[in-house]
Amino acid sequence: MIERLAGIHEVSVVCPTTAKGGIPRASTVLSDLNAEQLALFQHLDLARFRAA
Repeated sequence: MIERLAGIHEVSVVCPTTAKGGIPRASTVLSDLNAEQLALFQHLDLARFRAA
């Protein structure tokens, strides 16, 4: 199970704002999950730890 969980990655990309003093924009995605990883992710409610 640990190996499957270790294969789940979250990637965030932060883009600078073009406006002076503006807030940078961030986009976050999960790596592709296989069926087993998806089941673990849902069962353990890991979405609560994702970046906002």
